[in-house]
Amino acid sequence: MILIGSITSCGLSGKSKHSGGAELQSADEAKGLGEVRAPPMRTIGEIVSVHPDEKFVLVKRFLQAGAFGSELIASVSPEGTTSSLILTGEKLGRFYAADIQEGKPSRGDLVVIRRTDGKGPPNGRSEPSSKMEDITE
Repeated sequence: MILIGSITSCGLSGKSKHSGGAELQSADEAKGLGEVRAPPMRTIGEIVSVHPDEKFVLVKRFLQAGAFGSELIASVSPEGTTSSLILTGEKLGRFYAADIQEGKPSRGDLVVIRRTDGKGPPNGRSEPSSKMEDITE
């Protein structure tokens, strides 16, 4: 039993991934020396309601996600289909309204934002959430 537990714990710790990961990473770096990579994406919420006639969605922000940090966001379906969204500035608690810019988002799609490596939001604004107002009706 101890042997099985130690084998399982080694497999779950991910140590085996690191040995082969360095070789794959080196190959990727060599292949894409001239390419500019997009910043990694961070999941910040999910679409809970879609209104295609009015061209907007309602986004529920995950508690751990913090503030959006940008007005430009995207949705990704489980099949990998993406849609471009832009925040309208309206919010109620953890729910935000976003206009559909491109694509056909659906309920349950994840909402993502690109990380900016600490250099500020991609659109250059330092505090876009300041224009958002609470709706109290």
